[in-house]
Parts: sequence; structure tokens; C-alpha cells
Amino acid sequence: MHQVKSDLICEIIRTSQTHLLEKKKLNAKNGSGDSDQCITDWVCKNARYYREHYGEALEAYSCKELSEILKELTCSKKDLEEMLDGNQVLSGRKNEQNPVNPESDKKHG
Repeated sequence: MHQVKSDLICEIIRTSQTHLLEKKKLNAKNGSGDSDQCITDWVCKNARYYREHYGEALEAYSCKELSEILKELTCSKKDLEEMLDGNQVLSGRKNEQNPVNPESDKKHG
């Protein structure tokens, strides 16, 4: 069961990062910036922290809850930070964990 949980967490983080990077790319294009460079910079400076932070936060959830989170991510195109603000599965634990600091992009790129 541990491997299933680990795989779910990895897929949740991968899906969340994909959605987040799609938004960053779109924002960079709208701002006439180099979207590929924006994505590369974010990955180099933030991806590890993002994986570690959400990996630790998601460990507390059961496989069933993780499955629900993955389903919501996949259907909604949200990222984990957005879900922490509104998802019922996560809201019960919201006070137990801190979402990624909005200043993390400034600290880590």
C-alpha cells in the first residue's frame, strides 16, 4: 500500500506542477515575456521545494483522499495551492499545514 500512496503523491504533484507551469507560461506570454525562459527559471529555482513541501503535506492523507485530490486536480486544471484554498478534502487539514508561501517565487525564483 505504501507504494500506491507514494505513486499517488508523485502523480498529484506532477499534475499540479504541470497546471501551475501552464498558467505561468500563459502569464508570461500575456506579459510579452519569454515564456520558455520563465518556465525554465521557475523549475530550476522552485521545483524541488514544491515537490518536498507538497510531498510532506500530502503524506497525512489516505489513499482514498489522495485519489480524490488527483481526480479534482485532473478535472479542474487547478494546482495544489488553489485547492488548499477551496477543496473540501483539503480544507479539513488546511489549518494543520501551510501552503506554499506566495513569496516562494521571489525567494526561489
